[in-house]
Amino acid sequence: MNKQISLSIFLSFCAAAMAQEEVVLDEVTIQAERVINTTEGVRIFPSAAQIESSASAYGLLQKLHLPELRVDEALRQVTGPALMGAVQIRINDVVATVQDMLALPLADVTSIDYIKQPGLRYGADIGYVINIKVRRAQTGYTLGGMMLHALNKTRNGDGVYGKWNQGRHEISLDYDFGQMRQRDVLGKESTRYLLADGQEVTVDRRDVASVLPSLSNALTLKYSLADEGRYVFQASFSDAVERKRNNRRLSELVCLDSSERTETHYSGSSHSPSLDLYYSINLPKNQSFVANLTATHVGSDYDYQYLAALPYSYGIEGKTWSLDGEAIYEKKFVGAAADRLLTLNSFSAGVQFVQQYSANEYQGDAATMLRMRTSDSYLYAQMKGQMGASLVWSAGLKLSRIYEGQKATRHTDWLLRPKASLTYFPTKWLTLAYDLSLSQKPVRLQWLGATKTRDAAVLTPYGLIEEYTVGDPTLRPVTRIENTMNVIVNTSRVRSSLMALYRVNRKTDMQHIERQTMADGTTQFLTSHRQRRGGEINMIYLYDQTTVTLIPDRLDLSFNANFIRAFNLCDEYRHFFSTLTGGIDLTAYLGRFTLSAHIDNGFKTEEGETRIYNSGATYGSLSYRLGKWGNLSLFWQHPFRKNVKAAEKITESKYIQRHSVQTSAFQANMFMAQLSVRLSRGRSYKSIARQREATSVDTGIVVKE
Repeated sequence: MNKQISLSIFLSFCAAAMAQEEVVLDEVTIQAERVINTTEGVRIFPSAAQIESSASAYGLLQKLHLPELRVDEALRQVTGPALMGAVQIRINDVVATVQDMLALPLADVTSIDYIKQPGLRYGADIGYVINIKVRRAQTGYTLGGMMLHALNKTRNGDGVYGKWNQGRHEISLDYDFGQMRQRDVLGKESTRYLLADGQEVTVDRRDVASVLPSLSNALTLKYSLADEGRYVFQASFSDAVERKRNNRRLSELVCLDSSERTETHYSGSSHSPSLDLYYSINLPKNQSFVANLTATHVGSDYDYQYLAALPYSYGIEGKTWSLDGEAIYEKKFVGAAADRLLTLNSFSAGVQFVQQYSANEYQGDAATMLRMRTSDSYLYAQMKGQMGASLVWSAGLKLSRIYEGQKATRHTDWLLRPKASLTYFPTKWLTLAYDLSLSQKPVRLQWLGATKTRDAAVLTPYGLIEEYTVGDPTLRPVTRIENTMNVIVNTSRVRSSLMALYRVNRKTDMQHIERQTMADGTTQFLTSHRQRRGGEINMIYLYDQTTVTLIPDRLDLSFNANFIRAFNLCDEYRHFFSTLTGGIDLTAYLGRFTLSAHIDNGFKTEEGETRIYNSGATYGSLSYRLGKWGNLSLFWQHPFRKNVKAAEKITESKYIQRHSVQTSAFQANMFMAQLSVRLSRGRSYKSIARQREATSVDTGIVVKE
């Protein structure tokens, strides 16, 4: 959506905080009704109204109004700002899948940890961690299912699950099926090329029609053996299949006075079985040890055809194998003297590694064989403690090694990654925090591969013009420095979070567009990433979210605003960009009914020479609790709209000026209904915790959609 929301950054400092009990959770924490401030974020205790009115874990997270995150219950997604890293969701410290979230018994949820500055052990590119704590059943079983269907479009997501507990043993099985057929997702693009002789040529492309079908299947089988307070063993096997068959797009290409109709066809599929083994044990004297190993194979294929006066096609057969694991030791110092000036609360150390090998065979017009081996391993140690009663500190050091090898190019990079934080609790309702970190960000495999694929071609009176995307195997990991300040207010009626971040990306890979004139007069424009002299992408990011309980357990209002100032600097260009965006959420609990409404104006930023506008969202929902066994929900997305601007990009380089907009009639005015059913019997509980599961695998193949 294009509606601009003008929100001033609002921060409520309420001096009249309710008198509440102090709670100690292995660190200094302060309780405010259902929220506890921690050194890494907050711990939230959902209310009975929030749990009972939610059809799934996504619905529960949506009602918590977590700062900086957008929760879409209908799409089953939790996302943050694009430049702040991925959102990792865990259940009892386990990295959770969509199926895990849908099968989660909400009545078993005890608390939710929202971590905004994840520690060293969470891995690269993780900006936020949500850890849902649940009770482990000792006896009984649970059976359930969920159906989500669009009423006026072709889209559905159905799933069934079952879980059986007996003493120390637990077995669970989940299956999920999704289908979608998007129509009229259309693009409109205008590109101006600067040729070597100074001539400017404008080419317009407009999609006339599109059909984009897709299917997905996912199956997970888990077994765990646990002795409360002593050990946990878990084995998990999962398999996922995704297919996009006969996706097609009909377009019109206009250059000067000539035009032609073009067709684009592409299909793809992936099959990714994975095996995960996990073991943890509690040792004497408050010590613990965790080991985890995950093996994954991804088989993928992709076919692309561009049918026009200048046709182009290629296919990819890809195979990727990965092995990742960790071993972590932790020691907690319980009973340390609170009157000491400096107290050590915990010490942890560990090793993590990811080994990956991919073999992607490109056929057709992009024929090449690309074999790549990458590894990322590191050792780390971290200490947490406190100074006095209200100042908590943590300090850690990570030594990482990143290896990348393909053909004759091989690189090894070492980096020391320090991370430190201070959290101060001046009052029971106010938290001040500062975090400093140095990290290493690997380059995306898509830009590392030694491949060259064509993006566009048009024959003009001035000769043939072609665009290509080119990989560069010499790219090195980027050094990132972040300084973050947080101010958090928690009272019985108001929760506000203000963040200020300054990020520096040194020696970063910058977008580079090169022009080449061939001997036959063809002009080629090559887009790649280069680590240019003085190349930096820096950012100032200010964010505030305030949630107000207007009527306890009846009406919540949440609103947010964020400001971004981006700096793209190198010896070739200097671009600056500023943006202000925001959103509002309203949730009403009316007995068995729950009403929710959301509106925002999206996210905007600039990377290299391209400005990116992610669309805003408007949607509402109505849910009805069907007793203890289920929920019925209705969703209305982008109401009263015939079309929605899904994304927009503007490229401003020396040789190419481009403005592209993608619209979607599929997303507009969509009605969806969701029915969730859960049956359980004979369940009694105890708690269980686990640390880690499989990470996503980047296959590195180049696709065009």
